[in-house]
Amino acid sequence: MPLRGRSGFSGKILAAIACLGLVAACGQAEAPGAAHPSTGTPGTASRTRAAAASPPGKTEATALVKHADFLHGISCPSASSCVAVGWYYYGAADHAHPLIEHWNGTGWQVQAPPPGGRDGTLTGVSCTSADDCTAVGSLILGWTGRQWRVERRVTSFDAVSCPAPSRCMAVGVTRSGTPVAGTWNGSAWRVSPMPDPARRAEPVTLAGISCPASTACLAVGDYASGASARPSPRYRDRILAERWDGRAWRLVPALDVARQDKLAAVSCTVPRRCMAVGSTRGKVTLAESWDGARWRAEPTGNLNRIGYSELTGISCTAPARCMAVGDYNLAVPFYEQDQDAIWIISKMASPAGQPGTSLLAVSCFGTTCVAAGTYAGQAVTELWQGKSWQLLATPNPR
Repeated sequence: MPLRGRSGFSGKILAAIACLGLVAACGQAEAPGAAHPSTGTPGTASRTRAAAASPPGKTEATALVKHADFLHGISCPSASSCVAVGWYYYGAADHAHPLIEHWNGTGWQVQAPPPGGRDGTLTGVSCTSADDCTAVGSLILGWTGRQWRVERRVTSFDAVSCPAPSRCMAVGVTRSGTPVAGTWNGSAWRVSPMPDPARRAEPVTLAGISCPASTACLAVGDYASGASARPSPRYRDRILAERWDGRAWRLVPALDVARQDKLAAVSCTVPRRCMAVGSTRGKVTLAESWDGARWRAEPTGNLNRIGYSELTGISCTAPARCMAVGDYNLAVPFYEQDQDAIWIISKMASPAGQPGTSLLAVSCFGTTCVAAGTYAGQAVTELWQGKSWQLLATPNPR
């Protein structure tokens, strides 16, 4: 199923992946092609689902595809334990397969998905400990410390947050365009609709969620307004924010700063201290803080006034102590640190000679952070230990 939306990141990452598959255009002898088929592709327009959105045609780009790996979610319950998830495929005719990797503080190891869960995509993960993780996407997997198990195969979710063992909340959008939430109580998932801000058949995205407590969650994304009039001046891309109070989801009044605003990720340290990041005006970074009653936009940096910059992942270890990652033109990864409402931007390490680096998620524990993403069709991770980012040797299934 093709992506339903108009998300700027989705369009750009598809273009970049397609470009990387063309030897003449990008100078790569072996690189990923355009969008790839998946069994059970999520039905949203989120940036992290673009590469598995729709089957590729018989093009020059896809004909060159031999292997591609994508990491789109990461969770670090300690400084020496992280789980990163995504998907991979072999060749242009292959289905997508879940990609799960574990970091033990010194190296990464690819973990095998469980029987019955070897086809599909994973787009988000949340761990309460090294022995308790939940990964979501076109299927839902649970980690018990020894093995992964399939918990659900029907509903696709885009993001998940687990405030406690056996307590998780996932969000996504159905194929018909309805925002939905999934609640895990330790034994079963219960799926229920969420408030829909779009009054017509307009695209909706729920890209991130953070639950600092079982009775407090904040989900973010965006939705189109006046889409039928595009490219009319009436068209808007508006921020979507919804709050869970333990009983029901409610729309949160959003702060739109321009005509094209979207939030891609959110991190809450306590119920009334959250930070969300994304992009605005179609090409510059955006960060907004939530105090439980209202949003406040914070000034962020951009690597260049020309081109496209977006913050795609964020992790906060304390109020006003956050690490966000993103990329410039889907090629140059960067990070921004929030220190008491002052954002500092710097470039991150990038694999030598490899264009198209995109870091899509980050997770921090104390002063240690690990970011995950993709470059030239390969999984990539980077480690922060308080001073600088360094590339990690990241295995790719073969």
